[in-house]
Amino acid sequence: MRLVKVIPLLEDPKAVSKLILESLSDSVDILDADAMAVLLIERLGKVGCKTVLRLVERAVATTQSICKVDALTGILDDLAGDEGTAERLCETI
Repeated sequence: MRLVKVIPLLEDPKAVSKLILESLSDSVDILDADAMAVLLIERLGKVGCKTVLRLVERAVATTQSICKVDALTGILDDLAGDEGTAERLCETI
């Protein structure tokens, strides 16, 4: 029998910041991690670990001259727009 662990969704910015720092400390400093964590929770409410890491990695990868938090804001804006479009165009069965 295979044991499956379920990790609950994160809803505390401190927990999200800790995840970001422990996973991406080479790319993100503590100030950016804290600001990104607050932004993620404000915009998404609860969020999974993989989602946090994917979004932050994308923000880090797209930053050259702009702030990582600004990059994440743009990504979350796109995500909200994509979800709104999908809700209007797709029927859930």
